[in-house]
Amino acid sequence: MDTALTSSGNITITFPDDYSYLYILTFYYAELNSTANASSRNFYLEVPTGIRRDMLLNPYSNSSNAVFSPIVELRTDIVYTPGTDIVLYPDQTVSSPLGPIANALETWEVGTNPMATMTNNQDAIAIEEIKSSMNLTDWTGDPCVPVPHPWVTCSTDINSVLSITGVNLSGYNLTGPISPSFGNLLSLTSL
Repeated sequence: MDTALTSSGNITITFPDDYSYLYILTFYYAELNSTANASSRNFYLEVPTGIRRDMLLNPYSNSSNAVFSPIVELRTDIVYTPGTDIVLYPDQTVSSPLGPIANALETWEVGTNPMATMTNNQDAIAIEEIKSSMNLTDWTGDPCVPVPHPWVTCSTDINSVLSITGVNLSGYNLTGPISPSFGNLLSLTSL
């Protein structure tokens, strides 16, 4: 945040061809010019989504028609397509000698909800019982989502339900009885 892209004209940010997904855009700006004041930097942030109107930004203003925040987060339900432009442009209605400023821009891909595809309940309970009885306490959470435990293989059925199809504990130097809960992993094909 101690450097910035500035312009007396427009600043155009064009997204690359592989940005064809739903995402959250977070734009950061902070004034770096020590001589700037409330009337020296007014600019708009244009996001061509068809829903959100352009936003007037001013690092100093607290008026009702300008966003007064060093961080602007744009959450949209629009898929930005290749070639989408974000444009920062000076406010033409007032004298704005310093023009727009951009310190940082983050994009976050909106993924699918991992809770929508959880491991089937019977397999999850069985794995918890196996972990407990065999003292495999280093792994917590769903055994398949978002990433399978390193010793578990998961597959989805035709209904997109995750099941455990493989368990490989050969590198863990385990001793003692085999947990009867392995019998509850009905899709298990490799042990």
